[in-house]
Amino acid sequence: MKEQMTESVIQMAEETLQAEPEYAGDCERVTSTVRERKLLLDNRGVGVVEVILILVVLIALVLIFKEQLGNMVTKAMDALEKSINEVLS
Repeated sequence: MKEQMTESVIQMAEETLQAEPEYAGDCERVTSTVRERKLLLDNRGVGVVEVILILVVLIALVLIFKEQLGNMVTKAMDALEKSINEVLS
């Protein structure tokens, strides 16, 4: 709906410009303002940016806490191995 309204405003400004050249400055200002707002309201790429930022933060956290995470995984694997050996014994 907003897309159609934006296009119709731009079309009306261009038609006015052709019909009445003395309003050229006004029509160009309206057209550029509408196009700028259209660009600002376009949020199609926002999801991709958010995912990339989340990945960057997660990678940074892993790098910061690499040693602690390694120790935690090692302890968990040792406990799992110990439990498996108890069950099999």
